[in-house]
Amino acid sequence: MADSAVFSKYELEREKNIKKNEELLASLNLLQQKRNPVSMLDSSRKKFPKQSEKQQSKMEPLRMKLRSRSSNDEETAVSISDKLLQYDKNIPERRTGTNEFVEILGQNIVDAIDVDAVLKRLSDICLAETFPYIPVAPSTERFKELQKYDIPSDQGFLKVVPHRIYSVTFANTSKPLALAGDKWGYLGIWSPLEEYQNGIALTLQPHVRAISKIFSHYTLGNQIVTCSYDGTVRILNLSHALCDTILDREEMLFYDISCMDDGNCFLVASNAGKVLSTDKRDRKSTQSILLHEKKISCVDRFPDQHTFCTCSGDHSVCIWDFRKVSFDEQIRSTPIQALPHNKAVTASRVSPSGKFILTTCYDNYIRVFQSPLNNPTKGDNLLHKIPHNNNTGRWVTPFSAEWDPQSDNLFLCGSMEKPRGIDLFHMGKSLETSRLSQENLTTIIPRLAVHPTTEMIIGGSSSGRVFVFAGCKDRISILHQNPKLPTEC
Repeated sequence: MADSAVFSKYELEREKNIKKNEELLASLNLLQQKRNPVSMLDSSRKKFPKQSEKQQSKMEPLRMKLRSRSSNDEETAVSISDKLLQYDKNIPERRTGTNEFVEILGQNIVDAIDVDAVLKRLSDICLAETFPYIPVAPSTERFKELQKYDIPSDQGFLKVVPHRIYSVTFANTSKPLALAGDKWGYLGIWSPLEEYQNGIALTLQPHVRAISKIFSHYTLGNQIVTCSYDGTVRILNLSHALCDTILDREEMLFYDISCMDDGNCFLVASNAGKVLSTDKRDRKSTQSILLHEKKISCVDRFPDQHTFCTCSGDHSVCIWDFRKVSFDEQIRSTPIQALPHNKAVTASRVSPSGKFILTTCYDNYIRVFQSPLNNPTKGDNLLHKIPHNNNTGRWVTPFSAEWDPQSDNLFLCGSMEKPRGIDLFHMGKSLETSRLSQENLTTIIPRLAVHPTTEMIIGGSSSGRVFVFAGCKDRISILHQNPKLPTEC
């Protein structure tokens, strides 16, 4: 195409717009700034000083769990040793022999009380008629009754011990007398149905370490037996306000205790995988039976008097015949039957009639087995395997599922679920579950006990409080302590 060719109309319009834009930029002096963009910066803008490097602070020692540290670390070993020595200095001397209650009074948890009046009232309750052996009741009606239990407003709990509760039970009295043992050997005694001014709220210290079990049985009358991590087993006569020592083994820790129907022979579970058999009439005749590789958490007898059940940290529950065990401490006895579990078992309980065995395990299951006494073939005895969160952690006492003393088909256990409460289980044609809870209940209740004759369940918490779940009749009795509270069920 020739140079003199005529531009198209579009190209002429485009050239015109370009010239117009250049004139506009020239009038705004933007072309010069475009060629030198640094000049566009505002020279008056505030300049910030260069930030100096942070001074490195001195490194603090890395905090690690004791079991994660090297055993060859001499400094660690020395510090741990010093702490243990200081720890031992803070623990009072172990209490053995015979003591009156006034000699072992604990911290005054409740308001100022008249100790003599409380001990007199305690004696009156214990000398009254005790509850007899309770036959097994129809479970369906009983399950419906338990579902109606509730905490009676602000009157249904009391702090009876200063530390975390490890064990609870009812004394062998017709009027409910709640007992709770804590981490440092304190024993709380409380009568929920008594008026506060004339009632019982007493704290003793028969032990110096955790009271792992408080045992009450109709053959013991108004006496209770306690075992502790301090290696002692003590018997408390509530009517005479006396405390005596049955067994003293300073090198051992005791976790559970059970007795035969004569109320004289006791079986004590220890940390050495042994069960100790002792008789309160002849305390020098204690025999040791090696049963497990690790500590024995529970020991519970069957109604036939010579069969008993144990559970251990070696992942097993075993049934034993007392007539066939070896009393040689170097020879491990052979069980009638072993019920394997996946993890450590925290509790194993025999049902009131001995038909079933209830276990609580860290593998997050509650299991019900048929007793080998009712299953001679020794086949698969597992009846129920119930998912249940049993990982309570460091600050909560391990769960222990417990039977209802009035039924072979009812049992209950503490719960980690929210809202806080108690889980109920009924073995009928199928497994039924229910739950007891209340808005005011904000704590986990790992230890439970059911009264054999009255409509009452007690539970102990990590704060040292005992909570009462009561039926309609007993709930009204508790509420009558405070006339300002409503008494409707």
